[in-house]
Parts: sequence; C-alpha cells; structure tokens
Amino acid sequence: MSFKVFVTGAEGFSGRYLCAHLKNLGYEVFEATTQNCDICDIKSIKDALKFDPDFVIHLAGISFAPSDAELIFKVNVAGSKNLLDALGEQRKKPKRVILASSASVYGAQEAGALSENLTPHPLSVYAKSKLQMENLAKDYDLDILIMRPFNYTGAGQGVNFLIPKIVSHFKRNASVIKLGNLTPKREYNNVLDVVKIYEKLLNLKTGERIFNIGSGKGYGIGEILDFMREISGCDIKVEQNPAFMRADEPEEITADTARLEANGLNLCKTHIKQTLKWMYENE
Repeated sequence: MSFKVFVTGAEGFSGRYLCAHLKNLGYEVFEATTQNCDICDIKSIKDALKFDPDFVIHLAGISFAPSDAELIFKVNVAGSKNLLDALGEQRKKPKRVILASSASVYGAQEAGALSENLTPHPLSVYAKSKLQMENLAKDYDLDILIMRPFNYTGAGQGVNFLIPKIVSHFKRNASVIKLGNLTPKREYNNVLDVVKIYEKLLNLKTGERIFNIGSGKGYGIGEILDFMREISGCDIKVEQNPAFMRADEPEEITADTARLEANGLNLCKTHIKQTLKWMYENE
C-alpha cells in the first residue's frame, strides 16, 4: 500500500515539481490547490483532509505581494493555523507535517553560512509572516518539521524573481537589464534538487525540528550574467539601479548545511549553469 501525501500549494512553482516527484516514487498525492482547498477556510481544509493523509507538506503561501501585508499574514499565518487546527482534529494524525518556511527569516545577519541556531531577525513582511508560522507549530501535538529553503529556481518560476528575470532578458535578447549589486553571493539551487530533500524529510528519523534546505554554494549576479552570455551567445548592457541596491548588503550569504548532513541528507549541487540552460531552453 502506498503512503498518502497531502500537498498544499500544489499548483505553485515548487509544488508542481514536488507532486510529480512524489508520484514518480509511488506516493498517492492529494494536490491541494486554491480551487479544492482554500486554506483561509477551515471547512474547505477539513473537506479536503477526508483524503486521510499519512503525511502533509505545506507549501501554500503568498511569496510576492509587497504592497499587501494583510493578505500575506492572512494566508501565511492564519491559513497555516487553519491547516494545523484541522490536522489536530483528525482522527488519524499524520505521521509527519512539513512546513515550508524560508531562509529569509534569518534577516539581518553577519555574512557567511547561516546556522539554524541563529536568532532570526526577519526584515520583510513576508519573512515576519514565515517566522510567525514557525512559532505557531510549537502549539500543536503533531510531528512537525520546519524547512528553511534558501533561494532556488528552475523552469517555470515567475519573472518577478531575479534569476527568471535575467534568463527572460537573454531569451528575448533585450538591449538592457536593470539590476542591483552584482557581486554579493547568494544560493540559487535547482528546484528539482530541493523537492528531493522535501521527500526525504518525510520519513527521516530525527530529533531536530528545523532544517536549512541549501547547498552552501553561492554565486554573484555577475557570475550568473557571464553564464547566460555563454549559454545564449548574447550580451546585454547592465544598468545598476540604486533602487535595487543596499549599501550594507553582506558579500556572501549561504546555508550552513551541517545539520542536514548530520542527518544523512545532502542537497544535490546541480551546477547553476546547467540550471540556467534548462531555464533558457524552456523559457
């Protein structure tokens, strides 16, 4: 008998890849979307949970709505609470619930590899909502793991994100692209590698509750641009827009992967050039 996994945000960027990966491994998957499971409506959640899942992976959330703080908190915090409340009332509790938080909860930190033991200092409304979601988890008698993924990308990610924006400009051979600082290094992992870790966390025997999902490998935007020039055979004039720049931006921010590795997990480090080529060919 295959295990049943309930995935919220199944129609989202990572959700689509996660559901496909789980199905390929033989899991029975309930793809919870805004159409069949409104996480802002607890009755809708309870109806969907008649699926009676063995595992839950909660990806649903608002990631890009900078001008609508109310919506971000409604979905990311209140919506997550609704889901956890509904799961807490299930006759058969899931074996594990995985909540997708974000590395953005670390906020203002010294440059370097960020450990799960650091005190979060979230700066954006989005990051603050994710930290509130994490704190909610402490109130439930459920086996909950929290994931803090660092930046990841891949084919199909929206152009409001940095790497797809760059790929799109090269694909249409734009004459100019406006960017911020080009040298600070950040992680840009492959979504296919990330969802493999999500699945492995389902059955992981561990006493830890929070995991960075990252590779520890960072790239500067200048490097990304060079790779795209090689892939596309095009060149684009870069204009640095002061609105996109921070004077105090740390030179390198990556994941401390020690906890992940101590638990026998390692994010496959697909080279960024391979990821960019995949995105360019599927743009």
